[in-house]
Amino acid sequence: EWESITSRDPNIAGYEDFSKELFNTPREPSCWDVYVGFLCRAVYNIAVHGFSNLKRALVSGQYHNPKGIMFGGTQLEPSHVLLRDFLLKHDLTGSSQSYEPVVTWIDLHTGLGPSGVDTMIISKELKEETNRWFTDLPRPVEDFSSGPGSVTAGYDLSKGVMSDFYTQLFQLN
Repeated sequence: EWESITSRDPNIAGYEDFSKELFNTPREPSCWDVYVGFLCRAVYNIAVHGFSNLKRALVSGQYHNPKGIMFGGTQLEPSHVLLRDFLLKHDLTGSSQSYEPVVTWIDLHTGLGPSGVDTMIISKELKEETNRWFTDLPRPVEDFSSGPGSVTAGYDLSKGVMSDFYTQLFQLN
């Protein structure tokens, strides 16, 4: 997956549209920039480009400027390499065909959805099954195909989603 990520258009998610104004300013920020200027530029860019486009540029990150914010790296993080290798070494992915593993991957994030309300975000393929498992959720389960008002809006070009990585690992074996 890394080759496809690092070779895609650097502005595929609009990151470069916001880079010089908001993400990677050409000079060190002054006191004005920190307390007033950034807010003014952010409001202007949201008005011109839309909130979902700014969010997409942020959450999709970028893979071409190691010194820029939201740099996604060039390889799998060491903790995931260790976990992947451990699962494969101890035949915990079901490759022996002697059993079918049941795995639940929970990736916790803050800041998605309304304050004080848990939001469960899952893949579209698992939406019905997840709704059966979690019948008492305070709000509906959302998937990454939800509409523009959704907490998942803007994530359509995100890469490196670990639930996708582990789903693929268990399906390949």
